[in-house]
Amino acid sequence: MKDEYLAGTLKNVVSYLDEYQTYIKSLKKDSHSIIGYARKSRGKESQETRIKLLELMTKCLKERSLVDCVYVSYSSNAGDKIQARDKKQGVGLEKGNTQDMLRYLKNNEKVCLVVIDFAGLSTNTDDLQQFVSENESLKKIIVDTLPFNNKVTDSFKKDILRYCGCR
Repeated sequence: MKDEYLAGTLKNVVSYLDEYQTYIKSLKKDSHSIIGYARKSRGKESQETRIKLLELMTKCLKERSLVDCVYVSYSSNAGDKIQARDKKQGVGLEKGNTQDMLRYLKNNEKVCLVVIDFAGLSTNTDDLQQFVSENESLKKIIVDTLPFNNKVTDSFKKDILRYCGCR
């Protein structure tokens, strides 16, 4: 890559990250609680490897997305129902698991949930619709895909419900 293109790309990445973090700070000033969610699909990797990968995800959520806390699903697939995840999870990481996040959502107001990539939360649109509609405190979902395409998708609750065909 030519130096001038590389310099321009680097400038775009740095400025976008700064704008994104300024936006997150403005949400915090507006009394939003910013929480992160990291999920690792079931697989054959060792527990040590799985934990290291989840720790990398939580580090990204904290450093890049400035989340206040992170909830972690140690072993669930993207299509699994969110409400059913981690009911028997024995590995405790970060602030807690999916069930802890669901309790947090029930007991707080003005929550913004940040995930890494769309599959980081769910690939099941019916379940996503149910999750959003059942959690009144959930006002926004931000999907951080900065490492992949230098973008962040910011969705309001009402837009997610409209997209999923629910009111």
